[in-house]
Amino acid sequence: MRVSTNDIPKQQVITKDNVPVAINGVVYFKVVDAQTAVIKVQNYLYAVSQYAQAALRDVVGGMSFDELLAEREKIGDEIEKVIEKEAENWGLEVTAIKL
Repeated sequence: MRVSTNDIPKQQVITKDNVPVAINGVVYFKVVDAQTAVIKVQNYLYAVSQYAQAALRDVVGGMSFDELLAEREKIGDEIEKVIEKEAENWGLEVTAIKL
């Protein structure tokens, strides 16, 4: 199956050291089990979008501002792991997250 992209709209997040930041991104994923993607979740595009937004806020909210600036790759990897856990149950495979 081909890779789909889904925008993670700009999220206002307060870092661990109380610095407000606005951050957005893109999640890349593909459907690996079409039947599961249609049956187990009502709208997998919307579900991935909402889950990615929540994961972004959770991960960035647990980091300091300095960590946020220095470790974008690490943040993307952590968000990908969080989303991948749930996406597997929906018949999806997350291939990358870019912030």
